Amino acid sequence: MILLLGASGYVGQKYQEYLKFRNIPFKTESVRYDKSLGKLYDKIKQHNPSFVINCAGFTGNPNVDACNLPENIEPCQHANVDLLFAIGWVCTGLGIDFGHVSSGCIYKGDNSYTEKDIPNFHDSWYSHTKIKGENIINQLYKNNAYIWRLRIPFDHIDHPKNFISKIIKFSKLTNQYNSISNINDFVRATVDCYLNKLPYGIYNVTNPGKIRAQDIAKILVDKGVVPADRTWHIMNDPVEIGEIEKVERSNCTLDSSKIINLGIPLQDIYESLNKTIDLWKKNDTIYW
Repeated sequence: MILLLGASGYVGQKYQEYLKFRNIPFKTESVRYDKSLGKLYDKIKQHNPSFVINCAGFTGNPNVDACNLPENIEPCQHANVDLLFAIGWVCTGLGIDFGHVSSGCIYKGDNSYTEKDIPNFHDSWYSHTKIKGENIINQLYKNNAYIWRLRIPFDHIDHPKNFISKIIKFSKLTNQYNSISNINDFVRATVDCYLNKLPYGIYNVTNPGKIRAQDIAKILVDKGVVPADRTWHIMNDPVEIGEIEKVERSNCTLDSSKIINLGIPLQDIYESLNKTIDLWKKNDTIYW
């Protein structure tokens, strides 16, 4: 049985949907950081899972800019760093392996970063805490844990966290190449990572290739999801971008060949986007 921690969020709900589809037994549990660690220990022990997936985290509302607000510094640290240490400590003590949903927003640059590359983006508090969280696993729990890097999730269902929803809503887009993750492909690949007993460690789980927001916007126009006369202003000036994005964002490309070469397929970025937008247009809720 798999125990999902933080299962009520955008990513956690997708895990629930997929595990139900696959008829894989699972339970859910909400978690918060507690210095005593006792409550977390009791929660996990009572479920007696064979594996734990941690979806809990702090991403900021309405976006990662909010993580830099003074009142959110400590909650972000607790959720993305301290709680992860506690989960690792409890799981290791109980002899349970676990997987952690991390982020690709820890790099900067169109460099196709691999899992061996040292994270180089500390300019937002969110990214800084995600790096610290990964470091904890790498230093203390690397023998019984997966780190799965999600990058700019998108889906066929309208949602505030969905990159496609954001593009439809926004009037301005930045001219940057990025790696992105179909959230459904991500969930399937990470579950298969566990079921197929891949070696523990870090995995970039992004759809192969790179893309700009304006390229996705063009697909939306071409497929009739938005009106043919819909236009977006493309921002290239750092000053103009800074007026919209109060905190510098990670724009980066990742290499996902590690997990693919170990037998877990991921659709090409354009193939995945076209399928996703076709389902969006049909208002079809079923992806699997």
